[in-house]
This record gives sequence, C-alpha cells and structure tokens, in this order.
Amino acid sequence: MANWIVNTARQCQPLIELLQEEIRSGPLINIDETPYLVLNEPGRNNTNKSYMWVFKGGQENSPALLYQYHPTRSGEAALFFLGAKTLVDSYLYAKVYF
Repeated sequence: MANWIVNTARQCQPLIELLQEEIRSGPLINIDETPYLVLNEPGRNNTNKSYMWVFKGGQENSPALLYQYHPTRSGEAALFFLGAKTLVDSYLYAKVYF
C-alpha cells in the first residue's frame, strides 16, 4: 500500500505544487510534525521514528492543508517547504512569517 501512495503522490506533483503556492500566499503559515513508525522502510530500522509534517496556510477563510513525509524532525523540512536555501534565507523567512 505504501508504494501505491508514493506513486499517487508522484502523479499529483502539479497539485502539490499548487497547494504549496496557496499555503505560502497567506498571511500566516502553521507547521507541525508528528512522529510515526514506518515498517520495512529501505535503509532504516523499524524502530526509527519518521515524521509526517503538516503545513496550513493560504487565505484565512479557506486555508489549505498539505501533509508531507520526512524521515527526520529536522527543521530543514520546514525550510525546504518555505523555499529557504541557506541560514540567511531561513532568517529572512522567519522575519517575514513570524
């Protein structure tokens, strides 16, 4: 079932990019991560935590939500979503969004 989900996500990439643009267009972005275990993930032990990140933003009266898998809790997942490439970029995003 996991392969089916990954393949579907690849086919939906244009829609995912539109959701990212919509989320970034609003006045506020909420980001949170939730740990979970993925069994039989290549290159990782079954005891390693993985994370599902949720991004919420866009217009206040009709916010968009996007869930993304990341193998770590690193803040790089959020910075990547926001488009930051360096620490300077991340500082600028923090100043703009927070």
